[in-house]
Amino acid sequence: PFLPRGDGLVWSLAEDREAARGRADQRTTETLQANLLLQTHPWLGNVHRGFFLVHITSFNEWHEGHQYEPMKDYATLSPAERAVGYHNPADGAYRLRHLADLLGRL
Repeated sequence: PFLPRGDGLVWSLAEDREAARGRADQRTTETLQANLLLQTHPWLGNVHRGFFLVHITSFNEWHEGHQYEPMKDYATLSPAERAVGYHNPADGAYRLRHLADLLGRL
């Protein structure tokens, strides 16, 4: 399944793949914000110890839509990849760029 939820998305439509991209960007932003809150909250111990750790889980399951490894752009997917359900967005590197942008603001 696609996470965040892809209910109602039609993967063969470019606008739906880009809508999924937007949902994934939002989830990345929300996850990073929650992680930063937990790491820097004054009631928790890490901030007082000067300790900061962010764990990023990465899955190499391209067809599931939840990886951080660079994906192929949609235009470069082979017919075989599309046949098994790959539904990449137009820009396959967007997740890494989005995460780098968010981390660059810290």
